[in-house]
Amino acid sequence: MSKILITGAAKRVGAELARACAADAHTVVLHYKQNKAAAEALAGELQETGALMELVHADLGDSASVSTMMAAASKTGPVTALINNASLFDYDDSKTVSAEKITQHMAVNLIAPTLLIKDMAERLPQGVSGCVINMLDAKLFGMNPDYYSYTLSKSALHTLTIMAAQAYAPRLRVNAIAPGIL
Repeated sequence: MSKILITGAAKRVGAELARACAADAHTVVLHYKQNKAAAEALAGELQETGALMELVHADLGDSASVSTMMAAASKTGPVTALINNASLFDYDDSKTVSAEKITQHMAVNLIAPTLLIKDMAERLPQGVSGCVINMLDAKLFGMNPDYYSYTLSKSALHTLTIMAAQAYAPRLRVNAIAPGIL
């Protein structure tokens, strides 16, 4: 049984990922930023089914908060899987893009996953392997110029996936999926 940390797990896709992982008998660490009530409700729902749940709070836009997150998630045992699901998704375009918007998106959508992967790799016990899944966006494969900063940051996350897969192999398998509209 693995221990899986899912960022942005309180709602939407993150909550569904948590439900699926809990149904497969994994211990799930639910990360939330603002919606503690939703995270607690989801944890309660899944605990009623016998799932093992933990909660961690962190602001992924704050590197100090990110640096303590894996330690908190690892208190009861090593995290062996990480799903970088949380994302900042604010609208801008070529006319409204700014250094501030790019910086905000990169902090959440690139820097936080980079640091979490590094920290997870450092904390894995000798002889234990792990898995990382980075959530991209199908938008990367049908490019258009809206959500400018978001798209730049997700493109960088795609590059991180390739680099991290090479850098942390064979102890970590690093992959990405790019959900899209059906």
